[in-house]
Amino acid sequence: MIRYILLFTAFSLTMSACSTPEPVSDERVEAEETHPAGWFRPGVPSSSDSLSITGYSHSAAAAREQALQAGKETALSNLRYEIDRLAEQARVSLAEINGATPYSEAGFILTLRNRVAELDLSKADLEQIEERRSDGVTEVYTRVTADRARLLGRLASEFPDSRFPEMLLK
Repeated sequence: MIRYILLFTAFSLTMSACSTPEPVSDERVEAEETHPAGWFRPGVPSSSDSLSITGYSHSAAAAREQALQAGKETALSNLRYEIDRLAEQARVSLAEINGATPYSEAGFILTLRNRVAELDLSKADLEQIEERRSDGVTEVYTRVTADRARLLGRLASEFPDSRFPEMLLK
């Protein structure tokens, strides 16, 4: 019995000597990334508000022109994604309100996707900020912004005989 008490005491003393005096925390401190473009947020490809719809991108390449072009194409793609997301929200809302309607049919969905893909985004405002890294790579932060009312109005005009324009422009 005394042998077990001595072993337990020795084990307890060893464990207490090896443990830290302060509690362990699972919190991780992450360094905040800074970007030359204050509007850029990693992981946010697009956004919209009551006035505009915006697509963002970050690209990097050894060749400056390649980084600029890749940034522009990706930001435009992300802008188109946000337009498609807004159009899909309007379509789903109409389908839920009206049940089985043309808005839930494959033909309408396909037509809607095609109209979004065909939208002319050439008049969208393009802003690119370049940063040259020490290793010679050019990083480009790109933002493409379009007027929400004008852009969604053009899309809505493709569906004149339905309630879709009203819902899309809300």
